[in-house]
Amino acid sequence: MKVLKYGYVEFDASIQTYWQQQGITHVVLKTVEDEMYDEIEEAAFQIIPQRIVAGTVTELNAIDSEYVNECASGEDPDVKFIVHDSDL
Repeated sequence: MKVLKYGYVEFDASIQTYWQQQGITHVVLKTVEDEMYDEIEEAAFQIIPQRIVAGTVTELNAIDSEYVNECASGEDPDVKFIVHDSDL
């Protein structure tokens, strides 16, 4: 897990596994504004864990989906997926 500024870390497979062990079933991706985070030159998305599916959020991704697995792999150098340490 790479530690970034302002209490953020890069999302990776260890975080994904930890969340699954904690009962997290879905995540939401939120676009990070450029001016909020100077260090990130790539497109960036904050990944936020969600336990509740009951229609409270419109765009949910299953924690074990192929898409979230790809986010955790870090294979795309043009996109960063970050997590706030308060969600760990």
